[in-house]
Formats: sequence, structure tokens, C-alpha cells
Amino acid sequence: MKYLKVIIILSVLFMFIGCDPIYSIYFANNSNKSIVVNYYSSYYPDTIILDYCDTPPIESQDTGRIYETIGTLPDFFRPYDVLLDTVSVFVYDADTVNYYSWDTVVKYNLILQRYDISMSDLEELEKNRHSSILFFPPTVDMKHIHMWPPYGTYDKNEQKKNIQIIP
Repeated sequence: MKYLKVIIILSVLFMFIGCDPIYSIYFANNSNKSIVVNYYSSYYPDTIILDYCDTPPIESQDTGRIYETIGTLPDFFRPYDVLLDTVSVFVYDADTVNYYSWDTVVKYNLILQRYDISMSDLEELEKNRHSSILFFPPTVDMKHIHMWPPYGTYDKNEQKKNIQIIP
């Protein structure tokens, strides 16, 4: 009986050792408004807005999970058994998405921020081995990421700066 318990305990331990980890991508909303986050993993470099993703909003000063899988980071970049270089993550004002039709949001490109994230970008933002975290507005740790509008567009109050282009 004693040996049976040892065998069962060792079997359970070996089972957990061989399991793939759960990998997550989180999004922290450091702004004063609720936001909706959507990502497209198969259309880059075409960055037009396509499908509406009915994800719950991330409230002001809160963090939400936007992706989770059993496996590793590359699974985020391999949605259809094709390894992709970049995934586009779109951030919308939740009030805008709720007030206007999705056609209007698309027609007038009513996004707050778009991040074009590569695998190495997410690896640099890993808070631990099995998760990464993105922010809106973008933090100084994110300035290496390709984004639109560019890093530095928002002031300390999360308002867009008046940037004048001199011809």
C-alpha cells in the first residue's frame, strides 16, 4: 500500500512537469477612460480595421487579459499554422465603440492607438516567463514598438498633444 501511494504521487508529479505552461498577454489601461482592445493576427501589414471583436472593455486604471493559450508566445503569432511576423493590436475608446456604429468607427478610423507587435517586442515586455503586458497610453518601455500615433503623442494627462507639422 505504501508503494502504491508513492507511485501515484510520482505519477501525478511527472504529469504536471510535462504540461505546457499557460501563456497570457495582459493589457493595462492607465488612462482615464474605458477602452476596448482588439487584435488581428493575420492581416499585417494591412492595418485596416476589419471585424468587431465583442470583448469586454477594460476600465480606467485596470488590467485585462486579451490573449491566453496553453503553450508559448509563438502560438499568438501562429493562428492558422502559419508563423506571422507581426500582430496588430487596436485600442478604442469604449464610449466611441458604444455610441457609433462599427461602420463609422472603421470609416473614420476612430482608434486611440495601434501597436504593431513582433514576437521580440512581446518578449521585451514579459513581466515573467509566461506573460507579457501592454499599456495604454504607451509607456517608455514600449517606445521601441511600431505604433500609430507614434510614441510621445499623449501628454501626462492622456490627452493628445497638439503636434504641428512644419512643411
